[in-house]
Amino acid sequence: MTEPSAGVDMHRRVVVPVLVALTVVTGLVDAVSFLGLGQVFVAVMTGNVVFLGLGLAGAPDTPVLEPLCALAAFALGAAGGGRAITRWAGHRGRVLLVAIVLELVLVLGAAVIALAELHLTSRAAALAVVGLMACGLAVQNTVVRHLAVRDFTTTLLTLTLTGMVADSHPAGGSGGHVLRRGTSVLALFAGALVGGLFVVRAGVGPPLLLVAAMLVVVLGVLGRSLRRSAAADWEAPTV
Repeated sequence: MTEPSAGVDMHRRVVVPVLVALTVVTGLVDAVSFLGLGQVFVAVMTGNVVFLGLGLAGAPDTPVLEPLCALAAFALGAAGGGRAITRWAGHRGRVLLVAIVLELVLVLGAAVIALAELHLTSRAAALAVVGLMACGLAVQNTVVRHLAVRDFTTTLLTLTLTGMVADSHPAGGSGGHVLRRGTSVLALFAGALVGGLFVVRAGVGPPLLLVAAMLVVVLGVLGRSLRRSAAADWEAPTV
């Protein structure tokens, strides 16, 4: 029987768990932004496009400036993520590490503003938090897209849910990848639940500190794995 390659082992032991953690982060930050920053998403840009259309159509209580700010910042962050991929494309671990460092810096900046403006009564402060968070999540999304781990986009679950149901035994499918797909869905749900509870009880700043703490833990895991591995271990798995 063929032994699994080092790349496959690192993929299963490190890359996939990191993507699960980042999916939780996505749920957290979108709960914070939607509940605390004026009905806007900082990770799921699909929602912002819909909100922008509704706002421009004159729908009551639907923002225009917030989704525009998020979309512009997301585009900027995606460009930064693209540069990181170009620089470290051959090493999945370093690409992830750089992306999470950038995301952590941006989230910390957002947390500082949110804590300084405790209730974010200033719209300028709220927009600054939206912009920083959207930029950070764009870096994350760009690198996750580059890694192309099936069913772990950390953001978009429509296709994951479709696949989970359409491939299930009741639908006549093989029932494959249920655990992986279910984990992705539950991770986003858990992040949104925790983020919602935090915002309702403590405002915007504390959950952003929780996000930063999670990213620090992920960086610790990645850094330890990088120190104990060779570059070849981080090649894309072939099986």
